[in-house]
Amino acid sequence: MLDSNNSTAQVVGDRSGAVVTSGDRNHASIMGNDSRAEARFGTANEASVIGDNSHAGAIIGNGNIARTTGDGSNAGAGNGDNNTATVTGNNSIASAQRGDDNTATVDGDNSAATAVDGHGNTALVIGNDSGAIAGNGEANLAVVRGDSSIADSGSGFANTATVEGFDSSAHALIGDFNAAHVTGDESHAFAGFFGGGRTTNSTALVNGNLSVAVANFGDSNAATVIGDRSTARAGDGDNNTATVEGVDSTASAGLPGNDNTATVDGRNSAATAGPGNNNTAGATGDGIIANTGPGDGLTVILP
Repeated sequence: MLDSNNSTAQVVGDRSGAVVTSGDRNHASIMGNDSRAEARFGTANEASVIGDNSHAGAIIGNGNIARTTGDGSNAGAGNGDNNTATVTGNNSIASAQRGDDNTATVDGDNSAATAVDGHGNTALVIGNDSGAIAGNGEANLAVVRGDSSIADSGSGFANTATVEGFDSSAHALIGDFNAAHVTGDESHAFAGFFGGGRTTNSTALVNGNLSVAVANFGDSNAATVIGDRSTARAGDGDNNTATVEGVDSTASAGLPGNDNTATVDGRNSAATAGPGNNNTAGATGDGIIANTGPGDGLTVILP
């Protein structure tokens, strides 16, 4: 269907439809069966489908691009300007909508990337059965490289969540400049507030398998795990730092309190700084437990 100026609609296949209406320089093309491409209600929108039972829609706005290559997939870009949604794979979804300059990309099967409700958000999935969500704000980034994993960033400005691994998740939400990064399998990182309110400049990092890092309920908290089956928690206050370098170990800083530091370097060890303020706990070695207990300005370093 063609009802606009300098626009094109092309179909190669059976039971498919390409629509360009209500705008100029819109282009819709299909190479496949039982598919639909729509580029309309704006200027210079592009919708392209290569595959069967798929849909691409670049609708309501200008300079939007929606492309699918694969079967049973859906790409939607629009309700704003210069949004791009791209799918390469089967039974996958990419959505870049309700704002400007959003980008959603999927390269894999049974996956989804969503960059919506804001400006300059980016969601990328390279893998199968995975999901990336970036939005509800500006300049948020969510990236997954792996299968059965999730990256979620948004509800603020310049939050970043990345996963590289299998069955893992990273969440950087509700605030600004929060970062959650996972490299490993079956691991999880949380940076943000996660309970109402907002937080800024918090970081949760995991490099290992079956590990968890949590930096939340406050500003400028940092939780880091380098190793397997370990946990680091920093938060319920500001400027807390929890670090584990080892396996089967735990570090906690704050919870609640401010300016606490807990560090573990070893196996089967634990360090707890807080509750309170300006406490330091360090455990170096295997089977070491360093605990400041509640109070302010306490230091326990073992052995």
